[in-house]
Amino acid sequence: MDHMKRTLNFSQLSEENTKKLRNELLDELRISSIENLSNELFHEIFDYLDGIDIYLAFSNLNHRFQQLLTSSSILYKIELIHKSSKEIFMLIYEQNKHKIYSINFQIPVYINQLLTSFIIDSSFNHLQSLVIEDIQPDKLISFLITLKSLPQLFLLDIRTMHVMGDLNNIYRLIFALPTLKYNKLYLYGNECSIPIPMTATRKLFSTIEYLHIAHYYTFDELSALISYTPKLRHLNLSHINQDNSDVETMLPINLDNLTYISMYTNNINFDEFEIFIENIYSKLKTLYVTLLYQDITFLHAYRWEQLILRYLSQLEKFSLKYYEHKYSIYSGERNQFVSPFWIERKLTFNVEINEYNILYL
Repeated sequence: MDHMKRTLNFSQLSEENTKKLRNELLDELRISSIENLSNELFHEIFDYLDGIDIYLAFSNLNHRFQQLLTSSSILYKIELIHKSSKEIFMLIYEQNKHKIYSINFQIPVYINQLLTSFIIDSSFNHLQSLVIEDIQPDKLISFLITLKSLPQLFLLDIRTMHVMGDLNNIYRLIFALPTLKYNKLYLYGNECSIPIPMTATRKLFSTIEYLHIAHYYTFDELSALISYTPKLRHLNLSHINQDNSDVETMLPINLDNLTYISMYTNNINFDEFEIFIENIYSKLKTLYVTLLYQDITFLHAYRWEQLILRYLSQLEKFSLKYYEHKYSIYSGERNQFVSPFWIERKLTFNVEINEYNILYL
């Protein structure tokens, strides 16, 4: 009996040892498999990861990964989205700032404190993209001044709920950034004037090619702004123009590179929109227009046909979204955008009518 017990205990012990050994071997195999991955593959993997997560996961593994993370071919995308990421960033940024590709500041509670803790200057020589959420006006001005020293800044995206009383100075500093290609300024509910000079001199021309104006504007202010961007390709107007905006005060402007306009508004009729298009001399290929309970003339296909023939001869893509709560004024009429004019140009429209709106796409 004792012999049987000893045999059973020995068998259990052997099974436990076997499981333990198997698990250890599997762990070693997993590690070995990761080790066998090439540096090039790790470069691709790191492209999908936050720079702080990369640092936490790989910096203390072994000598190989330490060497990999310090190599010049690895650039970090930093996402500052919570307090802990901010604290870790402050610990590691000094020795890694020359390897930072992008920074996304999305911690409004700490953003202004963070920007006083370090300076983004020319030592961030690979920094190409900056996204900043809810920065205070005084911090924004000083922040923009330092950005001029960045040799590769490509994208600048600023969003804030604070009232910006000096958009003139803000845009002057943005336009002075020497390598900037994409700029978005999103001001939540911010209504203020932009007293920028109406015509730009060659010395003040901006390198911006993609401009997203996400705040209220008047048409003369819009004309002044885009006069500083002769290389402009894409123009996105995602906020409503102001009620007191007079499109007839808008000066004509040549934008030879402009091929794309997206516009949202509810303070303009078709005649005014036509003047807007007339005043922008371009080779427009894409036009997206979204209108909220505005002039029903926007649904008259003939007016669009005349506008396209006169000023938009190179148009390839056209989207019209028209939201009208009083849709009954147009009820019973057929879709006008099915004539040979539209079919030949392959500009197709889907019509959706319900109790809230009419939608042409």
